[in-house]
Amino acid sequence: MRSVIVRPRLIVALLAAALLAGCGSQPTRMGSAAIVGDHAIPLDTVEERFDTVLRSRPRMRQQLENEQRTDELASRIAGFTVRQELAERAARRRNLRVTDEEVTEWINDQGGPKEAMRGTIFATDQARSVGRSLLLMRKLGSSTLPGASVRFDYTSATTRADARRKAELMARGPERAKELVEQDSSSGVSAATGRTLRAARNPRLAVGTPLFAAEPGTTLAFRLPGRDATRWMVARVTERDVRSEDTDSDRRVREQLARGFGVQLLGLTAQREGVEISPRYGVWDPVGVNTAPDEDQTRGFRIPPRSDAV
Repeated sequence: MRSVIVRPRLIVALLAAALLAGCGSQPTRMGSAAIVGDHAIPLDTVEERFDTVLRSRPRMRQQLENEQRTDELASRIAGFTVRQELAERAARRRNLRVTDEEVTEWINDQGGPKEAMRGTIFATDQARSVGRSLLLMRKLGSSTLPGASVRFDYTSATTRADARRKAELMARGPERAKELVEQDSSSGVSAATGRTLRAARNPRLAVGTPLFAAEPGTTLAFRLPGRDATRWMVARVTERDVRSEDTDSDRRVREQLARGFGVQLLGLTAQREGVEISPRYGVWDPVGVNTAPDEDQTRGFRIPPRSDAV
């Protein structure tokens, strides 16, 4: 057999070509805790926050280690870090800003950095970063909630598997969605077409569901909040409207409610930008807008509009 001699100079050239091929505009997964759109969140960012919290809170560390839940803490930190990036992107899109003075005021209102971070998964020295993100989420919610409305077709399901099946059917397009709704409605299942909701009139539903945070054509499946938590709603959004209204309604919205709505709206930014999570932190939950241990433990499904849907 004829032997092949590969010269060192050729090896170097081949390696260089391979490296250049991987150095495109897309962020790399290697060394990333998550990827949001075209931005990679370094693994070191999440690990540093994780280590800082455990060092500063020995009791928490001991409890988590005893209960073997340190991975859960790391996953929660990764999830919030992704939310921070989504909040920045959503704020830029809506031209919303948070000043240093507003962050300082927020921290002072909490009683200082230590009190601001009490009961959270973050250390005292992260108060400004966390506070800025929470204020951005609150502004996003309070500026959007008064004029947000959504129109959708929906049906119901009692199991996760049935919800997924129906969501996949509805995602095929308006005609298939209408057929499914009519079929379920005639069978006594709660279902209807052309339902409209306004966030200002249903604030708790706005906070508890992803309906207001989806592009038209998106299909969603999720558990209903409250007493109906065992029932699934499967909905296909047909219209979404966000109007800037100069009313007093946003001043009547409690801060926590506005922030909760802002968090839900980050799901729309995540849908537009795309989110990938390192497997070490679980999976991305497109309905819960957070990390989840695995696909079966996400809060639901989100199927983006299909260009070939008919």
